[in-house]
Amino acid sequence: MAESEEMVLGQALFPLVEPKKVRSIMAQQLALIKAAGLQSESSSSTNTSPSVESNQTILEQVRAIQRVRETILKTCAFCGFPKSITAMAYCMEAVDPELQQLLSKSSMRGFKPHQDEATYLRETIESGQRFFDRVYKHRAEKVASDLKKYYPDLAEVAVNDIYGRILSPEHILNGIETELIAVGSIAVQNTPTVLKGHMIGAANVGATQAQIQAVLRLAKRICP
Repeated sequence: MAESEEMVLGQALFPLVEPKKVRSIMAQQLALIKAAGLQSESSSSTNTSPSVESNQTILEQVRAIQRVRETILKTCAFCGFPKSITAMAYCMEAVDPELQQLLSKSSMRGFKPHQDEATYLRETIESGQRFFDRVYKHRAEKVASDLKKYYPDLAEVAVNDIYGRILSPEHILNGIETELIAVGSIAVQNTPTVLKGHMIGAANVGATQAQIQAVLRLAKRICP
């Protein structure tokens, strides 16, 4: 598994077992990016402006923070909102105030300027259904039917809210990363039927068996 994939999964799993560890993971990742930027500056040609290198390092740090926050947010679908809120708070403790000022202050999941409420709700539901169908493919109708049988509102919330609002946006984490987070988070919770569904779902959206097995090994290592 690539180091970036392992870092993302670690961010997904630590809210389950010890949210405070997210703070050290975030600090470590930002420090590594900064160190790499300094090394690049020292080895770059004289034609490259140090300020350009520094700005690139800052942009990479901002992207890293965005990925961590998005990972923790998506994790709430699998490990619960209280743990994700706690992990998010610890994550932001590791971010310097100067970097915090560079982060977006508006929701990427909120209304767009051209939307009205009806359009927003319709597009969110459609997005959720598309991602649900990608994950479950030919089993999507059966899975939805089972959820409705358990409790009709369960199916409604799963597709419209969890898949629509939380999981389907791919502006930061793509579908493969999202499903690998699902596999890793679920693997440590003793819910084998749900785990099997998301292992198949990860493959359906494009994850390789090597990636899925690496996620399972890492989950076992973090949460033995």
